[in-house]
Amino acid sequence: MLWRSYKTIISEELRFVLGIPGEDALRKLGVDNIEQVHSKWSAAVLDFADEVSLFAELDSVIHHLSAATLKLDIVTSKTRQEVMDEFDPFGLSKHFQCIISASDTEKHKPHPKPLLKRLQLLQIQPNEVVYIGDSIYDLQCAKQAGVCFALALWGAKSAEGFEEAEHILRQPEDVNVTPPDTYAAASSRIPM
Repeated sequence: MLWRSYKTIISEELRFVLGIPGEDALRKLGVDNIEQVHSKWSAAVLDFADEVSLFAELDSVIHHLSAATLKLDIVTSKTRQEVMDEFDPFGLSKHFQCIISASDTEKHKPHPKPLLKRLQLLQIQPNEVVYIGDSIYDLQCAKQAGVCFALALWGAKSAEGFEEAEHILRQPEDVNVTPPDTYAAASSRIPM
């Protein structure tokens, strides 16, 4: 819960801020002193790091995908420091060729710039990629970049609002390796 002007906001009401950079989320929440609050927020996240775990079977799926001929990347709204603090401890970073963070682009999801930057670096076309994500911002980023979108329902909890998704993945095991030369980009919220 978040207290703001003596109003209690239930965690489900905060779902709209998942998938965008923390500072953007605080702006949307109407927080005044964003830098100070974001700094405290980042520290508080680390206080609960031992309570965060990977979704069931996600570790084995990532290992399987990285063993295939796929190139796995992450396009995230987390900053480079947040990736190091919150994702790297899971030991999965070695399976990803590249991680584009909010520190790498001026514009962030839902803007397509982070995803387009990765496509440009890979020198591949949008139709050669499947973007797996669990937030509306992931969907909007993929669509604006001209990339196929697969909803990770295990993170999104509901397919409502994701009617434009080409694929709905109910559990990590639903990720298939076809065709073998396709690239896969993943959302930032893989471990949470």
